[in-house]
Amino acid sequence: MRRIGSVQIDKCTKENSADMVQRFKQKVNSLTTVIVPKSGGVTSTKAVVVRWLKREGDKVKVGEPLVELETEKVSFELESPAAGTLLKLFVQESAEVPVGDALCEIADSKPSAQKRKK
Repeated sequence: MRRIGSVQIDKCTKENSADMVQRFKQKVNSLTTVIVPKSGGVTSTKAVVVRWLKREGDKVKVGEPLVELETEKVSFELESPAAGTLLKLFVQESAEVPVGDALCEIADSKPSAQKRKK
């Protein structure tokens, strides 16, 4: 069991994962959806998720590898475009995912900096 902010995270099951995501979304400032990118000059239309390097609930930094992807011609690690908590994995390992489709969602759970007037 992990604690993220004031939200308690249990091992995800199909019954409680949707509730957990909904509760956590209420406490975040922004969500970043990570998608399968086009790979440079390669004309691939899909990628295979070889393995996840992070799990749901893990803290991630900008530029930190999230997932290993493979196309017909190249294998690469996709880096995180945002810092925060890996909230939801949308695809499992060995899944084939079209370019542009969502892989995961990262939540920025930093509280907004609002100054109080005294």
